[in-house]
Amino acid sequence: MKVVSLVSARAPPSVALQIVALANLLPVAGEADDIDSWMYQTVGHQLIGAYAACTGLPLYRRSITGASADQRLVYEDTKGDEVEDLYCLLAFVLQRHPDVTAVASGAIASDYQRTRVERVCARLGLVSLAYLWHQPQALLLRRMIETNIDAILVKIAAAGLMPRKHLGARLAALPAQLHELRRLYGSNVCGEGGEYESLTLDCPLFTHGRIVLDSWEAVLVSEDSLAPVALLHPTAFHVEPKPAGGSGNGSMDSSGTIIAVPDDWSPPRAALEQAGAADAAAAASAAAAEAQLSVQLSVAEGASYCSLTASVFPPPASAGLDVCSAEGTVAALAAALRALSGALPALGLDWQASLFVHLYVPSMAQFAAANAAYAAVLPAVNPPSRATVQLAACGGGGGGGAGPALVVDVLFASCQRVAVAVRTDLPQSLLWCTLYCSDAAGAEGRAAAAAHLDAFLRGGLDTAVLEAAQRGTSTAAAAAGSRASGSQAEVEAAAEAEEANGVDAALDDYLQPPAMRRHWQPLLTFVTVPELPRGVLVEVQPAACVLDETLADESSSSSSDEDESREAAAARRRERRAAVVAARPAGSTMPGWIGRLGQRSGDASSMLWSPGRLCKAHAWASRAAAAVDWQAAVQAAAQELAAGLAAADLSTADVAACKLYCVGSLLGGESGLTASRLQEAFAAALPGIAPPVVPVTAVGSSAAADCTLLLELLAVRCP
Repeated sequence: MKVVSLVSARAPPSVALQIVALANLLPVAGEADDIDSWMYQTVGHQLIGAYAACTGLPLYRRSITGASADQRLVYEDTKGDEVEDLYCLLAFVLQRHPDVTAVASGAIASDYQRTRVERVCARLGLVSLAYLWHQPQALLLRRMIETNIDAILVKIAAAGLMPRKHLGARLAALPAQLHELRRLYGSNVCGEGGEYESLTLDCPLFTHGRIVLDSWEAVLVSEDSLAPVALLHPTAFHVEPKPAGGSGNGSMDSSGTIIAVPDDWSPPRAALEQAGAADAAAAASAAAAEAQLSVQLSVAEGASYCSLTASVFPPPASAGLDVCSAEGTVAALAAALRALSGALPALGLDWQASLFVHLYVPSMAQFAAANAAYAAVLPAVNPPSRATVQLAACGGGGGGGAGPALVVDVLFASCQRVAVAVRTDLPQSLLWCTLYCSDAAGAEGRAAAAAHLDAFLRGGLDTAVLEAAQRGTSTAAAAAGSRASGSQAEVEAAAEAEEANGVDAALDDYLQPPAMRRHWQPLLTFVTVPELPRGVLVEVQPAACVLDETLADESSSSSSDEDESREAAAARRRERRAAVVAARPAGSTMPGWIGRLGQRSGDASSMLWSPGRLCKAHAWASRAAAAVDWQAAVQAAAQELAAGLAAADLSTADVAACKLYCVGSLLGGESGLTASRLQEAFAAALPGIAPPVVPVTAVGSSAAADCTLLLELLAVRCP
C-alpha cells in the first residue's frame, strides 16, 4: 500500500464522493528505500511528494516508526506496530478535514492489508473503500493501461524478471511478458504475490502535471540467477505541467501542498480527555435517546438456523429525537443491537454464529455514524456479510407507530459456522438473489440491472456494457454484442484472441470456481429503496450452495487400527457419495443436499425447494389486490407460503427467516395501517411467525417491482 485517498461525502450534487486529500507513509529519514514491512510499499517514496503538485490535493506524510509486531490476519491494536502509524496519520488528517468520511485504498488480494485498513477506519469512524478487492488481475491490468495510467516497475523479485530489462520499464509495455510469466511460473500479473512493485508517473487523477524521472540507479538486493531482487532508486526528477486544453488546466496549483505529520504526533492527551468527557456525555445522551425508542424483537427459529430481527419505532414528534440525524440513527441502531445481544444467550448463540445481516437505516446520510456503531458490536474475526439499505419513509408516528424507523435482521447458524471463503461458482450455484436498487436508478436502471444479472446467470460476467460506456459507445449496441457472444464456443474464441494479443483471460487461482452445473431457476427479489451506501445505484445479495468437500475420496491399504478407522471413514464417505449421486437429477453436479428440486409459480407465489431439507418462497400481493382488501391479500400470500412449506415437507417449526417487504406509502396516513396489523394478518395464516415489516419504495419478483407487499420465507431442516 503506497498512497490512500481520503474521501468526503459532502461533495457537489453531481458526484457522490469527492477526494479531498492524499495520505502516505514513508521510511524514517536515513533508512533504506525498501523497509521490512508487511503493510507498506516504500520503494520510490522520493517521488510521492510530487503527487501533491500533480493532483492539486494536499498530501499528508508520516514516517513509519513501528514494525510488523502483530502479524496475525485479524489485527488487534498493538503499541509499536506499524499499523498504529497509519492510525496516527489518518487521525491527523481527520483533525484537519473533519468532513472526511471514508478512506480508499488499493488492496487487490491481501486480506492482511485490507483487514488492517478496515480496523483503523473503524476506530476513526470512517468507511473503508476497497474498489479493487478481488477483481481479476488480468482485467485490472488491462483497464489500468486503457485508462492511461503510466506506471513503471521500481522493484522486481520474481522468476523471469531481470534488472537490466525490466527495472524502470513501463507497465503498459509488459502485459504479454507478465502473462507469459504467469503461465510459466504462476506469477500474479498485478504483482500481488510480491513479484514486482510499481510507481505511477501519470494518471487521470494527475490533472495539473506529470512526473518525469530524469535519472535513477539500480540497487541489487539479491543476485539470484533465476529470480534476482532489485529496486530502482530515483536520483533526479521533475514535474511537467500539463498543457491547457489537455487533461490538465495548464498551470501548477499551489493548493497541492505537502504536510509533514511529526513522527511523535498522536491525538493530544487533552483531546483524548475531552473526547473521553464527550464520550461520557454522548453515552448519557445516547441512553436518554434510546429510552425514547420502542424496540420490537422477533425470532424465527429452525432446527439448524434462526433469524432475529429488531425493529425500532420512532418516538412521538414531541420527543425531539430525529431518527434521521446522526444521534437518532446511532441511538436506534444501539437499541436494536442491544436487544439482539440480550436475546442471544437464551438461544445458545453469540455474534460469532451470525451469517448475514440486513441493516435497514432511516437515512443513508448517517451511514458512517451507523457503521461505527455497528462495528463496535459485531465480531472483528469472520464478521457476517452485510447489506445496508435505506428504508422508505412512512406516515404515522409515536412509539410502535405505523412503521419502523430502523430494522436489523440477522441470520444465525445454530449448528456450525459457515466459512467466509468458500469454493463455489456463483452463476451455477445461485439459489436466490435479492437485488436492491436506489430510487436514483429509476425504472431504466432496474431493467439494466436485471439484464446484467440475467446475462451473468446465462454465460458469465457481462462487462461489455460498462466497458462500452467508458468508450462512449451506445448501451444498446454493447448489450446486443454481449448477448451475441454468449455461447461457450464464442467465449473460448474470444479468450484465444485475447491470448494471441498478449492478454490472458484466465482468472487468478484464488478466483477460480469449481466445475458446477445449475438445473433450476434461481429465485429473484427486486427491491427499490431510497438510497444505498456511498451513492451506489445497485447492490446485489446472492445466496449460493457450496460443494461438499468432505466427500473427497480417501483410500488406505494399511492394517493398523488407525488405518482401519481411516478406511472405515473412507467407506462411509463412499456410501454418502453414492447416495448423493443417486439423489441428483441426470447430469447434475450439485451437492447432495440440493438433491431433487422443484419449482412452483403462479399468480401470487414462486418457490424453490428441496424436499425435506430447504424451502425458499415468495408470495406477494399486487397493488390492486391490496387496494381492495389488504388483510385478505396478506392472508392469501401467507397461505401460499404455508403451501410451499408443505410441498417441501417442512413446517413452521423449520422456518429460519421470514420478512415482509411493504411499500412505505401503504403505512400510516389516512389508511391507519400499521406494521403490527400486518403481522397480525400474517399470523392468522401462519401461526407463530411474526415477520418484521420493512418499508421500501417498491418490491417484486421482477424488475417491474409492482407489488404492494412481498412475503419472503426461508426454512431449513437438518437430516
